[in-house]
Amino acid sequence: DTKGAMGSMHEGTKQVEEGVQLASEAGESLQQIVSSVDRVTDMVRQIATAAEEQSATSEEISSNITGIAEVAGENSEGVKQVSIATEDLAKVAEELKAMVSEFKITGGDADNSMEDGNDISDTSRNLRVV
Repeated sequence: DTKGAMGSMHEGTKQVEEGVQLASEAGESLQQIVSSVDRVTDMVRQIATAAEEQSATSEEISSNITGIAEVAGENSEGVKQVSIATEDLAKVAEELKAMVSEFKITGGDADNSMEDGNDISDTSRNLRVV
């Protein structure tokens, strides 16, 4: 029986050693898993930070585009107003041209009379309606 007990103890010791070895390997595996989880957690944090920065940048770009669109709209309105004013000015110029064409200056060149020191009111009496 001593021999059997010794064999059983030896077998038990062997199984305990195998169990300790398996537990040690499991501990190392768990440590590797924890290390991998830590790396993944850091990566997720970096991705989240980058996503927040990208979101803020996108919002700023959107705001800038909105501002540009507003300025473009204001410029467009300004161009319309300038176009209308130009058309009005062209009409007034045509009307003025038509009015001036009704007058003729008699008694010499208007430029010469102005150089002689005559006041424009003096030349107006030389105008006649045709």
